[in-house]
Amino acid sequence: MAKFKLNPAVSKKKENEPLPLVMLIFLLAGVLGILLLFRSPAANDYSAALVLPFTAVLCWAIWFTYNKSKTAFWLLAAACTVGCFLALFIFHRTFGLQIFHTVRLLFTNDSLETTDLTALAMLLSVILSFGIFGIECPGRSHALLYLFTTALLLFAPIIDIKANIETAFLLLLFQLSFWAVMSVTQENKKRTLFTKGRLRLAGNSALALTLALIIAFLAAFPLVASSSSLFFDSVYTVEGFIYRSFDNLTGRSEQLVAGGQINNGNNYPTGTPHLEVTVDSLPTESIYLRGFSGGDYKNGNWTNTSDFIPMSVYYHDETIFYPADLELMMYELNRSEDKEHTITIRHLSGDYSVFYRPYFSSDLLPYDEEDYHFFSDNAPEDYEGYSYNFTEQKNLLTYNDYNRLDDTELPQLLERRRDYMEYAESRFTAYPREDLPRLSTLVAENPLTELDDITAFILYTLNSNAEYSLTPGWTPWGKEIAEYFLFERKAGYCQHFALVATLMYRMYGVPARYVTGYRVDPDDFYSASDNEFKATVTDASAHAWVEIYLMQYGWVPVEVTPAANASTLYPGLSGIRLNMLMFQHGWGQSGSVQQASDSGNIAQQSDITSLLSGMNVDLDALLPPLGIALGVCVLIAAPLFIILRRRRKLKKRETEDCRAAFYRMTQALNLCGEMTDYDGWETDYAQRLSKTVPDITDEEAKQMLSAVSKAACGNTPVNAEEEAITRSVARRVCDYAYQHMDLPRKLFFKYIKAYV
Repeated sequence: MAKFKLNPAVSKKKENEPLPLVMLIFLLAGVLGILLLFRSPAANDYSAALVLPFTAVLCWAIWFTYNKSKTAFWLLAAACTVGCFLALFIFHRTFGLQIFHTVRLLFTNDSLETTDLTALAMLLSVILSFGIFGIECPGRSHALLYLFTTALLLFAPIIDIKANIETAFLLLLFQLSFWAVMSVTQENKKRTLFTKGRLRLAGNSALALTLALIIAFLAAFPLVASSSSLFFDSVYTVEGFIYRSFDNLTGRSEQLVAGGQINNGNNYPTGTPHLEVTVDSLPTESIYLRGFSGGDYKNGNWTNTSDFIPMSVYYHDETIFYPADLELMMYELNRSEDKEHTITIRHLSGDYSVFYRPYFSSDLLPYDEEDYHFFSDNAPEDYEGYSYNFTEQKNLLTYNDYNRLDDTELPQLLERRRDYMEYAESRFTAYPREDLPRLSTLVAENPLTELDDITAFILYTLNSNAEYSLTPGWTPWGKEIAEYFLFERKAGYCQHFALVATLMYRMYGVPARYVTGYRVDPDDFYSASDNEFKATVTDASAHAWVEIYLMQYGWVPVEVTPAANASTLYPGLSGIRLNMLMFQHGWGQSGSVQQASDSGNIAQQSDITSLLSGMNVDLDALLPPLGIALGVCVLIAAPLFIILRRRRKLKKRETEDCRAAFYRMTQALNLCGEMTDYDGWETDYAQRLSKTVPDITDEEAKQMLSAVSKAACGNTPVNAEEEAITRSVARRVCDYAYQHMDLPRKLFFKYIKAYV
């Protein structure tokens, strides 16, 4: 049987088969994608007009020399290597500073000024161009780069790198294209040569994937723009399902809440029952069950400093002084005997490693430290829980009721309170100043001395500069979670609000502690018998808050989370006084926190935009085709843009405040020629409005004007019902105005103003 012999000419022709042009395009996509990702942090910058064209020329040179002559390719590689080493040797100080800046930016919490990293970007461009080409083309190993680029996209947010749209597109294009090329040309792991037919097929496949990716991106824009909230909600739904399933399978969902570790991610409660709480009468205030109080803070973690177990914290006249004793004395002093409650707490899991205690309470069954440790580790299975007597905050007695103590007890209590106050001021006002430069600056720029003013400023700072959300995203690695929450992410839940509030109290010299446990609201209870009300407390009721020390009452809770549905303030500070302080200080809608954060977060142009804006190109010859193409794009995109814009604005109308709704209503009336001589503040405005718009009653118009007046004055907060009435009136007025307009005004009113 004759052996088949390969024609040497054919073999030589295959060896010289050039790489297709698509390989250059996709190589460039990978290198540029990583370079643009490197420029994403706010404090990183380089000359895009220099680095990106240099990268394009270098990638073309690599592709061209590899196709023409392997000798020329290796000479180019050697020249670039020598050039890099020479640059590092000559400009070693410049490179060292730029590398140090990048490391500090990515892995520390330092707020850095924007630095020009052009030299480092040029060096990175050379390394990436030769590295990616060598691995993908001669090496034909795509798995390593696939994992690397995927890791960049997935883990970039952890180190505070936010990929823009062109970066994500280029990296995805790089991944898909090289995967297509390698899949088509892969014939044998030992073969490194490409045949002409397979190269052509690989190029066509990669081009087809590119077109598909471009179409997918273009189709995604209107989809995400029109329903972005639905899109992100679906992502969080999937993530939440995974987290809840993991917690249920591992038993983490049953773990009691008692710790000081601040969560740096999203919060997905499972609804697992933790406690059964029984009271002898229905409470009228939220009950805060304290399980952990934080002492020292560092890097998102509080150390435990619980007062529940008797601990020696101060020595006076050679007598051990217990804070638990002082708390009991204050309870006996401040309690209202005729308005006491009895509360019993049972742990459904049988784990009594931590006890939860309400404020202003005393133990029914006292225990010492040794008995506590023995009991918590050996609780009987049929144990029915532990009980306290407690008084609600509104029923606490005042200083004038101290006459119940005799002449010897009162001085002793006052002396012990002063001693503990000195201890608390030295122990619970400490904070890591070097880790919190922006928060420290904010407090220093707003000096306050009175406790009520401090509390008002803290609540104003939190409520006006951060939103409540169980899915705020992840805090990047190396970032101080308190500053990142307040100045950059601006969204979080109870842990983050309580963390910042505790630190701000301490910065103002007020003894404060971060507390975790459970909050049980009056609505959580149901009637179990005539004199017994029960509530099943799940992990969804787990909560974090701040407690401050007051000499008259001891440690008291302060609610700082906006969505807590509770207005728990310390004794002596009412909601009315809080609103008055806000008004007196002029703490309105805009916040000084925004100014503090803006200095560390300078908005950057898109890399592609900055590159194109720095290039001088003669477009005279391209004007006719560009004009035609632009006109076609505008004709196609304009209607879609207008429709999407109108939908987005109408969506915002559903949550606009009463002042914005009132302004929209008056504009609508003016456009249709009604009530043009009214500006909204006339005494008969409500009556005139109800007569003009038949669908509006006189009572509704008055309620709307009352809500707008309160919002304008700022003395009293506008509730959700008043906001809803104002929006309802504005919507009906806009519908009436639309029906009484001619066609041009209707189009303007509906699609430009987007009032209906």
